[in-house]
Amino acid sequence: MPLPPNLAEHPEDTAVVGDIEAFIEYVESGQAFLDWNERLAQRRKELEELF
Repeated sequence: MPLPPNLAEHPEDTAVVGDIEAFIEYVESGQAFLDWNERLAQRRKELEELF
C-alpha cells in the first residue's frame, strides 16, 4: 500500500530515527499507551484553562 500523498512528498518526515528495537519494546510494554494518555490529559487540562 503506497504512502498517502502528503507523506510521500517528504519521506524524511517519516524516517525512523534511533533504535527500532527499543521503540518496539516501548510500544509492546504499554508505556507508549500510558505516555499518550498522559499527553492527552495534559492537553485537555491546558484547553480547560484557556476556556
